Amino acid sequence: MSPEQQLRREAEAIVDHLRAIRLILKRPIAEAIAESGLTAPQVGLLTELVAGGGLSLKELSARLGLAHSTVSGIVDRLERRGLVRREPDTRDRRLTTIVASEEVRTYVKSAAALHRPESLVESLRRASTEDRSRIMEGLTVSRRMLERDHAP
Repeated sequence: MSPEQQLRREAEAIVDHLRAIRLILKRPIAEAIAESGLTAPQVGLLTELVAGGGLSLKELSARLGLAHSTVSGIVDRLERRGLVRREPDTRDRRLTTIVASEEVRTYVKSAAALHRPESLVESLRRASTEDRSRIMEGLTVSRRMLERDHAP
């Protein structure tokens, strides 16, 4: 195997490990989303609305990285369920601001607790000091390399 092939194989293994770790850590969030009856894009939109305190469709599209028409459709469905409402913009009445309902704001804040790394804390608690140190060192080096090579 050539050195280039070996590097590619290592990069693919790293990506696979990171993907698996992410999925494991997101499992409680995915379960909560499934229980809510909302789709992941809907939850993402609601989360952005709560964080932004109300946003225009253009702002939501940019934050979510989705087309304006897609975001508009998501907002329409959430509006029919009473989870968001369109309000005239206070600065320019030709524009509208999308605002999350109080129910949504409460839900998003409680769901934020699921983002806490409790499952990782438990796993780290059972790990040796040496293993925890190796994990941090490897992640720190990986992040530093990626940030250096992919700086904006």
